[in-house]
Amino acid sequence: MSTTLIILFSAALYLLAGVLAARNPDSSSHGLSASRIALLAALMLNAYAIRQAYTSNELDFGVSSGLYWITAIVALVYFLSTLILPIRRVGKFLLPTCGACLLIGLIIAPGLVTSIPVEYHSNAAFTSHILVSVFAYAVFALASFQALLLTKQETKLIHADKASILDKLPPLQTMETILFRLIIVGFVLLTATLVSGAIFSQSIFGRPFSFTHHIVLASMAWLVFAILLWGRYQRGWRGRQAARWTLAGFSLLVLGYFGTKIAQVLIG
Repeated sequence: MSTTLIILFSAALYLLAGVLAARNPDSSSHGLSASRIALLAALMLNAYAIRQAYTSNELDFGVSSGLYWITAIVALVYFLSTLILPIRRVGKFLLPTCGACLLIGLIIAPGLVTSIPVEYHSNAAFTSHILVSVFAYAVFALASFQALLLTKQETKLIHADKASILDKLPPLQTMETILFRLIIVGFVLLTATLVSGAIFSQSIFGRPFSFTHHIVLASMAWLVFAILLWGRYQRGWRGRQAARWTLAGFSLLVLGYFGTKIAQVLIG
């Protein structure tokens, strides 16, 4: 089966998992529901498509493969989070988005490929940097989705919109608690990403930091999340204010990775 078909099947299963989650949002957090089975099947196909990138001498980690990686990790983080956090209902919005990201990766695949030199593959600092960075992006993506839902839920409460599909979401305070748990985890991972990147840069180029767009924007995102956490625990920031800072930080991360990749292709 071709990689294209695998990605298409995976995208369809993500959509199905989202539909099933929307139809049965109050099912138990334990056990394998129909939504979870569809999600696991989508994840396995997604992972197999990613594995195809390792069959050649050079590892592709451009925009498309980056989307495949991050989609898989976002879905995995979501799946694991549902086992310990009441975020099951987020799946009705998140999982179809995962499927859409895979389709976007297929559409833009021909022109946006970035090959990583073979000599980097065995570098431990580089490997840890890539893995930690992907998990950091995934956790912050989930946090950003949570922030959007939090904003919508707060608006719903203000306008007393009882007909909203968000009615069955957890209480606002619980949503905020979940958001900041995700942000803390993401912040730790982003810190590890910057540190491992500096170690890798030092080992390869003889300097730990260079002022590239990617590094500058990732560092700015780190600062945004650091200020957000300070504001949360020192000034009591919450609600829409916390959501805006979360989305601003994640936007910098997206621009830092995907924006620079696209610019490199267009300029080159």
